[in-house]
Amino acid sequence: MRLHPDLAPHRPGILHAVLSAFGGCTLAALWQGTGDTPDAELFALGFKKVAGQPLLARHSTWGGKWDDANPAGRDVDFAATPDHERWMNTKDDRDQVPPEDETQARN
Repeated sequence: MRLHPDLAPHRPGILHAVLSAFGGCTLAALWQGTGDTPDAELFALGFKKVAGQPLLARHSTWGGKWDDANPAGRDVDFAATPDHERWMNTKDDRDQVPPEDETQARN
């Protein structure tokens, strides 16, 4: 996920809204150390480390410290500008998908 740095103070609330959008029994998983979100924020949102894997997972019913501190969510007051749009449309190294490891492809 790519969020403009100006949204960093609102990142937990935005992630919470996205993770809660589907309600019910949904599971989110992501590779640990990818993206701009610090692990501490992810853990506060209810993500847990998957044993023996570089994966984090969050079930919609788990909740976390962020949920406890913000039971009604949090408002985000942000107006995007043309500079924000240009930043979003600029590709960088985070947009590159690493080539598939040939040994994994054969398994």
